[in-house]
Amino acid sequence: MIGFGGLRGWSGARQWCRQERCPAYVQAYRFAYSKVGKDLKKGDVIQHKHKMFEVLKVEHSRSGKRNSTMQVQCKDVVRGSRVMERFRPDENVECLDVTVTEVQLESVETTRDRHKRVLLHCKDDSFDDIVLDAKKLGIDRAVPYMGEGHELVVFMADEEPYRVRIEDAIHEVTKAVADAGRVVGSRAGSAGLVSVQLANGQNIDAPHHTRAGDSVRIVLPDLVVKEVLRD
Repeated sequence: MIGFGGLRGWSGARQWCRQERCPAYVQAYRFAYSKVGKDLKKGDVIQHKHKMFEVLKVEHSRSGKRNSTMQVQCKDVVRGSRVMERFRPDENVECLDVTVTEVQLESVETTRDRHKRVLLHCKDDSFDDIVLDAKKLGIDRAVPYMGEGHELVVFMADEEPYRVRIEDAIHEVTKAVADAGRVVGSRAGSAGLVSVQLANGQNIDAPHHTRAGDSVRIVLPDLVVKEVLRD
């Protein structure tokens, strides 16, 4: 096993990084297997340039008669930014195992630092604590629609959450367009949408036949009304 400053193993690697004040994305990851570039597919998590990326899209491109490359759109798992990388079809790429964990939301915290991060404190089936950075995961707009006990599915690579699937939310409509006296811009006429107010105080676009007292099923984090529920 590789040694790091007298410390051995992967835990030693991380401890060494902390001692040397390395950025989080430079820390060593546990490689599970490798693939050649032509075998990469959407959903793979790879280690490249000392960073961990989720593969979003793979395209084969050719320049000239013989030069062939795989053009891969990736998302930085730690920072959340998107980049475009290129690999040769026969180039070895280190991949990591992905774990999928079902969790329930316990509480929401907004930090007081300059970043004002929104942290979701969750627990899995073993009652282990899992903290999710909503903005980094791209689900911050969905937070007002989630309450205690809301179910999420967390995808992690080397214990780092990089993607979340959220259960649909159901909310009661307290005020529809007939009561609110307004509609949603030009979209209302073409798509038949109206603005409704929910019991949680949020406004959302819903089908024109939605009325106060109905409930709506909302797809998160897209904030799209999937279904109107009426007794």
